[in-house]
Amino acid sequence: MLSLGVDSLAAKDAVPPQFYALVLRSGADPAQVRARLQGQGLEVTQAVNPADRLAVIRVIIVALVAVLALIGLASLLTASALGLRDHVFDLAVLKAMGLTPRQVMATLVTATGLPAAVGVVAGAAAGAFLARGLIDLEGRGSGVGAGIGRAPTPGMLAATLVIAIGAALLVALIPARRAARAQMPVTAR
Repeated sequence: MLSLGVDSLAAKDAVPPQFYALVLRSGADPAQVRARLQGQGLEVTQAVNPADRLAVIRVIIVALVAVLALIGLASLLTASALGLRDHVFDLAVLKAMGLTPRQVMATLVTATGLPAAVGVVAGAAAGAFLARGLIDLEGRGSGVGAGIGRAPTPGMLAATLVIAIGAALLVALIPARRAARAQMPVTAR
């Protein structure tokens, strides 16, 4: 510790600081250090970690992601239903070829599921590649600092891909099941 008299400070620095900051070594117990310093007559307050205040924001972000997922699944359901309506003659051809309702349903789910799977994989790859850089860029711009961004773990990324593709296939199954069991109009036969 370096101790200097107040008279050695420049005129603009003549007022001594009102507080000092202390950074603990790793492994030090904050409660013990605080008690020890307070025992010496110092007033000690613990700084609030800015990340602790983000707990509420995390809940909001999870809720927004859930809402966006529902909107995406509703859009996929609508697109699948409209696509099947536009291809009613294709369904008649598939049934005329001798495909069972289960095979027709599998064909329709595959036709919807493959583009969805390609989109999910491409989006997840681009997101995983860009996420860290974008978070660090925002951190630098907002004053929080760079180095806070982390790429998702491979397990988390794989779980997200499986859930997204599975949800897309389940949503595609709803209109496909209805279309496979539907009777073809006379004009389609």
